[in-house]
Amino acid sequence: MKQLTCEMCGGTDLMKQDGAFVCQNCGMKYSVEEAKKMMIEGTVDVQGTVKVDNTAFVERYLQNARRARQKEDWSETEKYYNMVEQNDPTNIEAIFYSTYGRVKSALLEAETKDKRQGVFNVLAKSVSVIDDNYDDANEEHKKILFEILDDIKGLKAGKIVPTTHLQEYVTKNGYGNIVDRNQVVENDSLDVTYAMIDKVMSAYEESFANIAVVQCEPLTKEDILEKAYDVLLKGYSMFAFYYFKEYAMKNPDSPVGYLGKAVALLALNNYKTSANEVAFASKYAINENDKEDVKRLVGMTASSCRRTLLVNAAAFANYEAAKFLVEAGSEVNFKADGNKTALWHVAADNKFNGDLQNSARKIAKLLLDAGADATVTTTAGVAIYNNKTDAEIASMIRAKFPTLEKGKSSGCYVATAVYGSYDCPQVWTLRRYRDYTLAETWYGRAFIKTYYAISPTLVKWFGHTDWFKNMWKGKLDRMVSKLQANGVESTPYEDKNW
Repeated sequence: MKQLTCEMCGGTDLMKQDGAFVCQNCGMKYSVEEAKKMMIEGTVDVQGTVKVDNTAFVERYLQNARRARQKEDWSETEKYYNMVEQNDPTNIEAIFYSTYGRVKSALLEAETKDKRQGVFNVLAKSVSVIDDNYDDANEEHKKILFEILDDIKGLKAGKIVPTTHLQEYVTKNGYGNIVDRNQVVENDSLDVTYAMIDKVMSAYEESFANIAVVQCEPLTKEDILEKAYDVLLKGYSMFAFYYFKEYAMKNPDSPVGYLGKAVALLALNNYKTSANEVAFASKYAINENDKEDVKRLVGMTASSCRRTLLVNAAAFANYEAAKFLVEAGSEVNFKADGNKTALWHVAADNKFNGDLQNSARKIAKLLLDAGADATVTTTAGVAIYNNKTDAEIASMIRAKFPTLEKGKSSGCYVATAVYGSYDCPQVWTLRRYRDYTLAETWYGRAFIKTYYAISPTLVKWFGHTDWFKNMWKGKLDRMVSKLQANGVESTPYEDKNW
């Protein structure tokens, strides 16, 4: 059985009149040749109901809808996608964009908040049923998933006209007399609309989470990981998060899935949860199969702000996360956003207290032992070593970098490590002895040069340890006492140029 279907209105009541076929519903005329092309096969089910194959019709209107969307003609976008959805109720592109067109129109109109909210609620419901109609074997569906995500995110970047209270308050008696604008335009209008967009995004995330479960069910662990990396590198961090989540479900004793989630969350600006995921990953040993993936993940940075997992762990004073990342090979001196390293985050702000302060101090020692550099200045010119530095961390830094505080090119490295400062009575005494006694003879100068060639390395590796300080403390105390007894002063001192 064959049947003609009007491409304008979808009606099937077409009659031949004056050499042409005329739709009795909308009056659209078709030539005989056009009618032949439009004729589509129908099938009859056991109840005798005619089922029409309207694939060609759907495809034609999809083209019209996409063209309207490209031109940003939102009323036409809504109209054509509605016609597609009427003829193909499972088409996920039409399910979303038929309402998306209406939403875009609503954002460009000074509507009331309630009216705009109603349109967004419809869009959220449309998004929530995408997973019910998604076909993973359909390559077009995979492409549409990316497009929908980009367009939801793009809602905040597009033009948004503020919502209003009831429109009759804008004018009086039709003469255009504007009343108090505070009564008309809501002060929090943009935030209210952003909250609507966030609700749609949440519905989309939930829908994609269900899709990811179905997608990954038949895949091997390696295939899931490949999908995760692929979308992560393309910038679709939300997709990557759910793929890494599925990998973690299938590999509960591997740190890779949790690290992958951490990287994705970091790119999504969810910093604290990202650090927590790394801490969770630290509970599992890295086996041979994990090594390459762990190495790859710990070296990745967030797409938006170049912030490594290690820098992030330090920023939240998460010791277990930081320890795991250092042991896994993270670069301790990586300069992230603002030129800040992991050590800068735990030292320069002195923002932690209680348990977090203890954790920050442990991280500082961990990083210093791993070779962290304290001579870091942010893009704003703020150095790690400043007046806000935590006292205990500052002591560790001075012990390893004894000339850092005053920026000296040479100093009493061992004495500074032992006494905790380059400027204290004991070190002032030793510096005077160096400049006015040792430096006056050739063998004294030779000793100084040898000392400065060896002691910085010794202090860098051992200056923060108790055994090193205890070994030198008694010797230096006796030497300082003898020098002071012989008249070498212990008052503030500026080094001599020699």
